[in-house]
Amino acid sequence: MKKILFPLMIACGLLVGFISNANAKTNKQYEIACKAGDLESCDELAYRYQEGLERLNQDSAKAIELYSKACDGGYAESCKNLGFMYRNTPDVPRDDQKAFELYKKSCDLGNATGCNNLAFLYQHGEGVDEDKQQAFELYKLSCDENDDSGCYNLGDMYQNGDGVEQDFKQAMKLYIKACNNEHASSCNNIGYLYDMGQGVDQNYKKAAEYYQLACDLEEEIACYNLGSLYEEGSGVRQSYKKAKDLYEKGCKLGDDDSCEAYTDLMRSGY
Repeated sequence: MKKILFPLMIACGLLVGFISNANAKTNKQYEIACKAGDLESCDELAYRYQEGLERLNQDSAKAIELYSKACDGGYAESCKNLGFMYRNTPDVPRDDQKAFELYKKSCDLGNATGCNNLAFLYQHGEGVDEDKQQAFELYKLSCDENDDSGCYNLGDMYQNGDGVEQDFKQAMKLYIKACNNEHASSCNNIGYLYDMGQGVDQNYKKAAEYYQLACDLEEEIACYNLGSLYEEGSGVRQSYKKAKDLYEKGCKLGDDDSCEAYTDLMRSGY
C-alpha cells in the first residue's frame, strides 16, 4: 500500500547550515554581540546551545534563556524557535499553550514559518481550541509568503477535505509550488496523486519521477513508495534489486514499512 504524508510542523528554523557561513562568529563573539543587544546573535547562540554545536555543551535552559531574550525584544525567529522547543525538546516539559502564544507572537511579527506552526495548532486543537478555518487562513498566509511547509499543509487540507471542500487539483498546485523548492514531502505527495489518479490521470511513470525526487531528498516514505513501483513493475521496469535497495534506504531513514518490505524480499531470495 502506498503511503502519503500528513500535516507537518516545521522544525526549528535555524538550520545547521548557518554555521558554515563565512561570516559566522565564534561563540564568544555571539555572546558579546548578544549582550550588546544584537538579537540575531542571541538567536544564533541559542541554537548552538540547543543543538550542542561549536564545542558548546547542549543546554536547553541556556537556549531558552537566549531565545526568550531575543523574542522579548521582538525578534520573530526566536519566538518561533522557542515555541518549537516547548513542543519538541525531550528535556523541556511540553507546553502547547506556551508554544501557541509564542507562535502567535512570531506570526504577528511577520514570520511565515511561525504562522505555519500556529496554523498546525489550530488545525489539531493543540494549545488552543480546534479551528479549521483559522488554520486554513494561516496556512494560506504562510504559503503566500513562500513558506514551503505552509503550502504543503494547505495542500494536505485540500487533498483530504479537512476543513475545506476536497480539491485534488488545488492540492497538486500547492504541492508543486513547494516541491519546486525541494520540499520532499510535497514531492512525495505529488507522486501519490499521480499514483492514485487523484485530480490527474493515473500515471505511474510520473509517480515514479516524483517519488524519486523525494527519495533523493531523503524522504523515507517516498523511497518505500518508489520501491513498491519497482516491485510491481508499475511505470518502471520491474526490478526486485532496485526495490530492495530503495526499501533498504527507506529503512535506514526510519520507515518501518520499508524495513518490513526489505526483509520480505530478502527472505524471498532477492
